[in-house]
Amino acid sequence: MDNFAPIAWHSSSSDPYYTTEAAQRMSYYGSWIPGYPTCVFDGALTVVGGSSNTYQSYKDTWDIRRMFSSPCTITFLTNSYGNNKASVSIKVKLEESLASGNVVHFVLWEDKVANNYRFVERRMATPANLTISSPNEEQIFKAEFDLNPAWNVNQLGVTVMVQNQTGKTVHQARAVKLGEGVGVTPASFGRIKAAYR
Repeated sequence: MDNFAPIAWHSSSSDPYYTTEAAQRMSYYGSWIPGYPTCVFDGALTVVGGSSNTYQSYKDTWDIRRMFSSPCTITFLTNSYGNNKASVSIKVKLEESLASGNVVHFVLWEDKVANNYRFVERRMATPANLTISSPNEEQIFKAEFDLNPAWNVNQLGVTVMVQNQTGKTVHQARAVKLGEGVGVTPASFGRIKAAYR
């Protein structure tokens, strides 16, 4: 099963949904973001601008990226929220060898903000280094987030990505809404697996 794990980064300081993490992501991609909107697929391909053929451009780009297999799987172990805190733990397992230089990103997002903004990034945890490199090795990661009481907790979720810091390729991504259980959606072997559900 191939799914999509979107995150909307609002990087303009005049945007009401701006965060410093979004600005850092824009800086990270640098010249890849020549205009708005820009969509980055797997940290490898971009589609710039909005037009009547945006859907087809996105689909064509997604079809290219989904042909690449992923060297790892991500499994959600726990997710919880309460008392204005959220906590998520995951396991990354390598299916094949992976060179060093990769990190794990945890991104907290809110869906349907003001009824129409989708998957708006709210917080991003400090990246954690992936230290495993051989097939069948596993590593556990955990992230905690402070929640703003103004956010709709029923629309909060977390996306986790394994990304190469230098080349920017996202090797794997998976997402879950905080209010849903974990371990329900099986992993597949597409580059982006078991995304938002």
